[in-house]
Amino acid sequence: MAKSLPLWAITVACFCTDWMFYMLLTSMPTFLSNVLHFDLRENGLLSSLPYVGNGLGHILAGLLADFLLARRVLGTAAVRKLFSALGMLLPAAFLLAVPYIGCSSTVVVVLLTLALTIISTTGAGININHMDIAPREDPSVAHHVKGGNGSTYSFPFL
Repeated sequence: MAKSLPLWAITVACFCTDWMFYMLLTSMPTFLSNVLHFDLRENGLLSSLPYVGNGLGHILAGLLADFLLARRVLGTAAVRKLFSALGMLLPAAFLLAVPYIGCSSTVVVVLLTLALTIISTTGAGININHMDIAPREDPSVAHHVKGGNGSTYSFPFL
């Protein structure tokens, strides 16, 4: 498994997208409060908008990917690459634009919402790609790449 280039590509891509997602999850409320000077009530509502978009984006990305595959518009590899590229490059561009916007809170919240909504397309790209390579590799590869959860992750090592 250590010599598998597809596995390494998925691992690096998952690390990058998860890092951005969790960095925003933990830092965005503080940023909105301390930098844009939102009060706590506004901050709570505005901090949740990107995550509402993220949840809806996952559903829409899955439906769109299934539509493209069912209608044979694109093959499996093309869908995975398209959704992975969109889900990683567009949010990066939106986040790079945030410092140049200044303190325009509306535009910043729109950019953060777009970033987290569009990053959800990786669910139909790299996050499902584990299942595409799992039969050729260890059947539990998907669980190990994503880190698993406490009890089930440690089970194979007991």
